[in-house]
Amino acid sequence: MVLVGLLVAAMSGALSLLLPLQYRAETQVFILSRTPAGVDPFTLVKTAERIGANLSYIVYTSSFFDRVLTLTRDQIAREYFGANDREQRKAWRDSIDVGVVPGTGFLRVAAFHEDPRQAAILAQAVVTTLVDRGWEYVGGEVQIKSVDNVVISRFPVRPNILMNILTGFLIGVFGVALVELFRAPRHPHGGGGAMDWLRHV
Repeated sequence: MVLVGLLVAAMSGALSLLLPLQYRAETQVFILSRTPAGVDPFTLVKTAERIGANLSYIVYTSSFFDRVLTLTRDQIAREYFGANDREQRKAWRDSIDVGVVPGTGFLRVAAFHEDPRQAAILAQAVVTTLVDRGWEYVGGEVQIKSVDNVVISRFPVRPNILMNILTGFLIGVFGVALVELFRAPRHPHGGGGAMDWLRHV
């Protein structure tokens, strides 16, 4: 059982190495909502969260993608993302990860690329577009500020080879266990089978 798990784990690790190794570049922005004076802090934070949630969807759109590529046209070719709109949209969604930090007005931005410098360029371009043009998507009563420098991972983060190896091992072990479970012999007078096998484990 363990041997099969190790074999599947080794195969998972080998297959992971065949995929492109990508680095992550991370940063974040802060969302300020221009609300009337006297509004309590809780309402301000919830408003910023709602705006951040909307922006986290906007970032994945073709409109936003086109604006990012306009900023990076001298550094990242559109062809990197594919030959047509469908391929480019999918590659763009796979290249970024944007989400609201719960309970705050912060929007986390991450970009992925085989070249760590290109990942940083993408992340910075997303932030620049949010700061300069984000208000166009959510209304004028909002201000978006860049609050962090871009930080690049020291090592590739995709694919997660260790996680894939562990997952492969568990799949192998549980797969063998399930096969043995349903192959357990039945007694001639009823009973046996899977339940009998479980009683003797």
